[in-house]
Amino acid sequence: MKKTILATSLFLALNVVSAGNAKASDEVKTAKESKNELIGFSSGLVAGAAVGGPVGAIVGGIFGIFIADDVNDEDKKNAQRQALNQAEYALSKQENKIIALQSDLEKLHQAKSIQLANFKEAQTKQILEVLPKLETNIQFKTASFIVEEEYTSQLDKLASLLNAYPELTVSVNGFADQRGDSHYNKVLSEQRAKAIAEYLTAKNVQASQIDYTGFGETQPQLNAQMTPSAEEYFFDRRATLKINPSQQNMTAAK
Repeated sequence: MKKTILATSLFLALNVVSAGNAKASDEVKTAKESKNELIGFSSGLVAGAAVGGPVGAIVGGIFGIFIADDVNDEDKKNAQRQALNQAEYALSKQENKIIALQSDLEKLHQAKSIQLANFKEAQTKQILEVLPKLETNIQFKTASFIVEEEYTSQLDKLASLLNAYPELTVSVNGFADQRGDSHYNKVLSEQRAKAIAEYLTAKNVQASQIDYTGFGETQPQLNAQMTPSAEEYFFDRRATLKINPSQQNMTAAK
């Protein structure tokens, strides 16, 4: 018994010296780790003393501490596994929330798209109901095909409408008064219609939305049997603009 106590004292002394040379981080242990080491050392000490006397007790105690370290390492691994599992669970919940939020946003976007489409369809239907009544004239000076500034605002509004509804088209028919050669008047009327078409395309209207032609002096505003005054000829120097819905829109509006 005395030998066992002596061996134990010797081991503790060696352990104190070894501990003095250890790093600061190794000196601080958790209560559980210290308990595991104490249990391991005591178990190893008793087993070692039973087998090999005092020396066996020291050796057994050392191996007991190694066993305790393995237990502590396993506890740390278990704690790390538990923390990792908790982190993965929290991440999974967060991912589910993000997926749910994306789904809600997609549904909201779809609802807004449907609402916008329905609004535009209703608006288009209203426009199509009024379109047959929309016809306007652009007047020109004698022998001129220049679009006067006083008509640009009117043409700008027409361009905005055609840009907003690319399914719409506009017919531009040019005319001339009865004075002068009929061939010249035919060419002049075509130039007037073309000038308006070019103005609209300059405002980003698609060329496919514009149909223009010239009719010369063939459709005077006044009675052909009357001799118009110079002022009355003004009404024949014109281009007539008429908006037309596409065949598809006309069918849908019925």
